[in-house]
Amino acid sequence: MRTKRFICVLLVIVMLAALTIPIASANTGTWVRQGTSWFYEDEYGNRYAGGRYFIEGTWYFFHDNGVMATGWNLEGITWRYYHTNGAMATGTVNIDGVTYTFAQSGALITDMEGIRNGWHQQNELFYFYRNGVLQQGWQLIGSDWYYFNPPSGAMATGWFPALNISAGTRYFLHADGRMATGWHQIGNNWYYFHPTNGAMATGWLLLGTSWYFLNNQSSLNNLPTGARLTGAHRINGIMHEFNAHGVWQGQAVAKWNGWYQENGDWYFYRNGVGLMGWHRIGNHWYHFGVNPENGQAGFMQTLAWVYDEKTGDRFFVGADGIMVTGWVFYEDHWYFLNAAGIMTRDAWVRHGGFWYYFGSDGIMLADEWLRDSTGMYFLQANGAMATG
Repeated sequence: MRTKRFICVLLVIVMLAALTIPIASANTGTWVRQGTSWFYEDEYGNRYAGGRYFIEGTWYFFHDNGVMATGWNLEGITWRYYHTNGAMATGTVNIDGVTYTFAQSGALITDMEGIRNGWHQQNELFYFYRNGVLQQGWQLIGSDWYYFNPPSGAMATGWFPALNISAGTRYFLHADGRMATGWHQIGNNWYYFHPTNGAMATGWLLLGTSWYFLNNQSSLNNLPTGARLTGAHRINGIMHEFNAHGVWQGQAVAKWNGWYQENGDWYFYRNGVGLMGWHRIGNHWYHFGVNPENGQAGFMQTLAWVYDEKTGDRFFVGADGIMVTGWVFYEDHWYFLNAAGIMTRDAWVRHGGFWYYFGSDGIMLADEWLRDSTGMYFLQANGAMATG
């Protein structure tokens, strides 16, 4: 009974494997090694890629980028194994202490004599067995790590964990389940996964002599956590510049002189240093401070009172940041600032032929009586002192 079952399984696998037509080769090419990767080029210098090739009596598999496959490889719905020299495994093979059986087509036979070993597919999900035991959690298979969701044992793909939990470590698993390492583009962003453990990098990263920054601030230009930065970005209150490949180019502000706008706010720099306090630029006075939202110096204040702690005087800057003189209407009240920009308080002001009075808070009095050392006066609804 077991023999019949094995024969049936073997026939199904052979039929599935036949659906993928192997690419034959005249074997007139040359093996080429680059670093730790092997390629095969034909007599015209074209590299074999994207399938299986029969070379000098042996089947090999080359990925889309031309790199010769080693280890486990999922081809359609069929798993095959390629030795360290790239040769496709057939027959009975011991891999990492587990015995597997492969058809002559290289297809893995997942059921042998009632004991399930290796990869198994069910309902479009993949599972892995060792000597009949369903594997769960992280598993090293060949030279690659995979994760199998407990308790089902289904192979995980995509982000793991699926939700972006800022306090935890994230990994990325390819469509064939292999844990990602190194640089990978996922969607529109690039990420880096440490080669030693696959953990997604965040924050500053030094590779060789180049620095990168992988987003660790959820609010940073709405980029997802771990995304590689390019262009100009503020990190801990300081602007930094990155080229198109994410390599850090230095502090962006070191190159700035003059006006600079960011997110609707204006800053002014001299030799890369943000101005602070009062400064005359052109024919106008402006007041610069620290942006309360990001801590960046050189922030031009607008529509705000500026208080001088030394003198106790108050000034006002308008929507354009320019210090105001004369009349100011702000939050339903009228104020008057002299030629030096100082707010008038507890004093009369003659303007346009009329007299006005401003209280201790600088607000113009209106529609009320005022008594001072010289007599009683009535201030009309427009603030002008009544006469006659």
